[in-house]
Amino acid sequence: MWRVSLIVIILCAFAGALFWRFHDVPTKMECHEGKGWVIQAKTDINKGDEFVESKLESVEVDQSKIVQDAVTSTRPLLHRHSGYDLAKGSQVTVSDILETDKSLWLSSDIKELGPRQARPGFGWVVFPIGDIPQGYEISPLKLEMKEIQLGKLPDDRLECGLQARGKRPKDGLSQGQIISEHDLMP
Repeated sequence: MWRVSLIVIILCAFAGALFWRFHDVPTKMECHEGKGWVIQAKTDINKGDEFVESKLESVEVDQSKIVQDAVTSTRPLLHRHSGYDLAKGSQVTVSDILETDKSLWLSSDIKELGPRQARPGFGWVVFPIGDIPQGYEISPLKLEMKEIQLGKLPDDRLECGLQARGKRPKDGLSQGQIISEHDLMP
């Protein structure tokens, strides 16, 4: 009997170790050269419909065919609504989101863009996934976070996306630019 208990404990410890080793590993899809991933409508989406996983799919397309402001992950879309009728196979852009939903900070945004514990020797930075013009309020739809080495971190960087909530850039922000406090209006 004790042998069975010992085996069960060992198996549970092994399963737990695997879980903690892989539970928070980001899953990035690799792209072929000259291509990129975008979200497109898997089915027709009507104006006012909520964006749900079953109506969206991630597809790899030639970079030359990626439309401006194309969404590359379903996170910014979920729990928001379509502002337009979207045909099956069309790329979904930030402009396709219902105007009143664009500035909402949903619980999924807060979870995704909130404070995180960095690995030793690393820190979190916030950057826009598309250009944000001068004076425009920063939307959660335009932000991503990334972990980078401490030696490459600007001193006054934003450490989580929530720090940009309700803020506006002084001179505009470029896609991929690490956002610092000095980039934002008071």
